[in-house]
Amino acid sequence: STLSENNYDLYLCLWGDPFYERLGFLCHIPYRIGPWTSLMSSRYYSHPLKMDWANPFIHESEFNLASLLPLGITPPKPCFKLYPSRTHSFSISVPSLLVFCHDSEDHRRIPESQYIQLILDLADQSPYHLYITFGSIGSFEAVFTLSHPNITVIQDPLPLPALIDLIDQCDAYFGPDTGPSHIAWVLNKTCVFLYKSVDNPPTDGAFL
Repeated sequence: STLSENNYDLYLCLWGDPFYERLGFLCHIPYRIGPWTSLMSSRYYSHPLKMDWANPFIHESEFNLASLLPLGITPPKPCFKLYPSRTHSFSISVPSLLVFCHDSEDHRRIPESQYIQLILDLADQSPYHLYITFGSIGSFEAVFTLSHPNITVIQDPLPLPALIDLIDQCDAYFGPDTGPSHIAWVLNKTCVFLYKSVDNPPTDGAFL
């Protein structure tokens, strides 16, 4: 009701989710731009945009910038630069793999038991020493019980500058569809990103 009361002229949706597709339409916002994902989305948006989601050479930010086209604005070329502060030093064993755990309640969440088993398999079978950190841990607390000579669990959530430094100091990155995964990509780390089968192919654009 708050959105409707503000009488917005433009609704720009960057998330291919059915709820957000309908939101601008239900709030009677006249100019609605968003990604075409189905015949229904072409009804909800005044300007649905077809995106080449399966193209691994297009980053998600480029899809977002393409949303400017219906406004007559030429999207600028993305500039991927990130400068770690290097003020946070971690005692990193080489080779190192950062595993980022994120407790998300949406349909793309990897079940906790599977995630823990993946971590243990990596610790047993890979040459990496694993560093486990997290964002919103929520119910994903089993990571704190992990005990393995190749696993170091960082007990407290890191502020963003420290997290960027940690990603920068590790050799590889393993995690779900979340912000630090984009950071690892920008820092040119060897990355593995997790999606459930419902996201095959993912509708959030490519990381790699």
